[in-house]
Amino acid sequence: MLLIDSSQVHIGGALVLLDYLIEELKCRKIEYVIIIDKRCKSENVLNSKHKIISTTFLMRKYLYSFLRRNYNINSVLSLNSFAAPIRITEAKTVTYFHNSNLLSKSNFDKASIKFRISQTIKRFYLRLKLLNSDYYVFQSNLVAKMFIEEYHYPEEKSIIAPFYDDSLMREIQLNSISKVHNRFCFISIPYSHKNHNVLLEAWSLLLEEGVSPELILTIPEEYIDLVNIVNNLNKKGAKILNLGIVSARKSLEETAKSEYCIYPSLSESLGLGLVEAQKLGCKIIAADMDYVDQVIVPSLRINPRSAKDIKEKVLFILKSPDNVCDSKLLMKNEIEKLINILI
Repeated sequence: MLLIDSSQVHIGGALVLLDYLIEELKCRKIEYVIIIDKRCKSENVLNSKHKIISTTFLMRKYLYSFLRRNYNINSVLSLNSFAAPIRITEAKTVTYFHNSNLLSKSNFDKASIKFRISQTIKRFYLRLKLLNSDYYVFQSNLVAKMFIEEYHYPEEKSIIAPFYDDSLMREIQLNSISKVHNRFCFISIPYSHKNHNVLLEAWSLLLEEGVSPELILTIPEEYIDLVNIVNNLNKKGAKILNLGIVSARKSLEETAKSEYCIYPSLSESLGLGLVEAQKLGCKIIAADMDYVDQVIVPSLRINPRSAKDIKEKVLFILKSPDNVCDSKLLMKNEIEKLINILI
């Protein structure tokens, strides 16, 4: 039986990937038992036949011991970016690394001191448990290279296998959703490296010039400062629609409606939003960062640290849309490769 450790997966792109993986396992009739984050609301995850709820990350060691006694575990997949807390004898252990913040070369210039300290502690823990995994799987060559250099992990045990839900995107495409003219979207949880502050500053500069293109965001209500910025800009005449937390289907539908995807993130392990936007026909205005080149050829590049540059690029798009080319996808879905590694 396969053990899936998703004890820290409850929101964003990681949850989308978990949902998709479970669907693929069910289609192949592969039995699994799963450790679920107590905050997870996905019915697909919660309806798993064999499951156990984790209330804290530190509880993982106890849960592994329990599962080792009660299930015949022959392979383990940790989706938390951290290896298993203990070894399960004779079980192949694979860690799917998707948290670029655990790399010291990630861009932390927008992060608080508290966040930087927490990441330093997490990197220490990752290093401590590193050899509890037989293989680490990465979403891009760039992230794999950075990980290998920082943690001195064997290259021969590092595997590149990005995956994403093709089926749901195809279903949305078949619905033939019409594009809304001059509509921009950035479907992402606003972690500090996602750079929402600079994007909103750019929209403020656009407003000062009497320009207010529609912008779709997904900022949860607990991000009070950002929500207040959005509300204040809208009071001044901006057209920013904040959807809050939405389902995977809703996020894809909103992307499909958008003519442009604007992506100012400073670091990504994959950038699932880039894949989705390209598949759903958006022209993509992406940060001039190395991670982008692993995923797509964007329509236009922006300096993610310059609100002025973002403003100028948006003005260029609005004035000369015919000069903005289509984006191209470079990454392919390798879900089969991942499952073959596990089973």
